[in-house]
Amino acid sequence: SRPRSPKDDRLERPHSLIGGALLTLFGTQGSGSAAVEAALDVAGLDYRKVDAASWKEVPGLDELKRVNPLAQIPTLVSASRGARAATRRG
Repeated sequence: SRPRSPKDDRLERPHSLIGGALLTLFGTQGSGSAAVEAALDVAGLDYRKVDAASWKEVPGLDELKRVNPLAQIPTLVSASRGARAATRRG
């Protein structure tokens, strides 16, 4: 057995891989965000889910447009990246 390293701790606490940053997932039922949500859950990452879609008027739509002007979903935003959005490219 080898001595533990900081890398080992990251595997036990995956949220430390992103510096403990808060993640926000924008999506809605049927949008494909369920796969992203499942991956975040399996990874043990803390995140906030916002119901938003360009085709329906919901309170989260304005917030989504602030980080992703095209209102594409699913969109995953990390506070540690200065609210830069990651979206699926088609």
